[in-house]
Amino acid sequence: MNHEPIDWETIHASPSFRSLMRSRRRTVLSLGAVAGAYYFSIPALLAWFPDFFKLQLTPGINLGVAFAVSQYPLGIVIALIFMWKMSVLGRRAAALRLRASDLARSYSTIDAASAVAVPADLQTSEPAHAH
Repeated sequence: MNHEPIDWETIHASPSFRSLMRSRRRTVLSLGAVAGAYYFSIPALLAWFPDFFKLQLTPGINLGVAFAVSQYPLGIVIALIFMWKMSVLGRRAAALRLRASDLARSYSTIDAASAVAVPADLQTSEPAHAH
């Protein structure tokens, strides 16, 4: 088990971490917007265009029933897309943490006066603060 200290402030300030968080936020907001728009379209359409849902598709099935039932497959698709995207982001986060852990390990095994090359995506213009 790895017990080297990790400089979380440097990680949080890194371009890789910020890109990861932007991707996560974009995924959650876009899928949430699609789900919300589709879900709330039923009451909106019922309020403003009630005849829209009365259109008969087949005997005994109107557009309103088909539209309401279609939310289940759409919810499954949204959940699958979310799970896939989060697994991709999880692998990116694990790689970032591994690089940070390797960097912490390299700091602990060298002389303090030696220079260590910091990966470009973990570099920041702000100095790291000790905890």
